[in-house]
Amino acid sequence: MEFFKKEEAQSPHGQGAGLDEGPLSVWQPGEEGVIAEVSGSSRLASRLREMGVVPGVHVRVLRTGSALVVQVDGGRLCLRRKDAVTIRVSSLNSALHPPPEGEPES
Repeated sequence: MEFFKKEEAQSPHGQGAGLDEGPLSVWQPGEEGVIAEVSGSSRLASRLREMGVVPGVHVRVLRTGSALVVQVDGGRLCLRRKDAVTIRVSSLNSALHPPPEGEPES
């Protein structure tokens, strides 16, 4: 019966292929990267900085849903999805191996 068939959860950016860069809100559990940018209102960005969410810091998604549970350095945070949209994250591969100067990013 097709009606009861459970679909496998897939990452919105491809099965097993990590996103090079994008908002934290679309990352899936187990994916990790480096914070590239924090935007949004100055009040929100300021509060996120106070909690250690700053560019260059390692982040790992632990749980998703209406809120995301993430590990930022040594701490764990629960973020509303609308706040997680303001955090841009680069995959570990793209953060460790940036394109050479003068070459466009793919």
